[in-house]
Amino acid sequence: KEQAAQRKVAEMLAEKEALEQEIAAMRAVQESSEEQSDSLGLEKEALNKQLQDQVAAVTSERDTLQQQIIFIQERIGSLSEAQSGLQKSIHNILEKSVKMLDT
Repeated sequence: KEQAAQRKVAEMLAEKEALEQEIAAMRAVQESSEEQSDSLGLEKEALNKQLQDQVAAVTSERDTLQQQIIFIQERIGSLSEAQSGLQKSIHNILEKSVKMLDT
């Protein structure tokens, strides 16, 4: 009986040892997972920051281009007015030239 009890105790101790090793392995996996999660969180933050920076740069460039477009449109308007004035002047000069030739 005593040997059977000792064998049973030995089996239980072996089972306990195996369970402790399994628990240690699970803890190691959990710690590794937590480290990976932290690392992924930092990577996500870095990518979000990079994306925000790129959006800000694109927005700034868009605003600059819009200002340039407005300037060009205003310049086109000024040039159109100047062209119209020149055409009127040329027309007046041609009319005067024709009148002078007629007389």
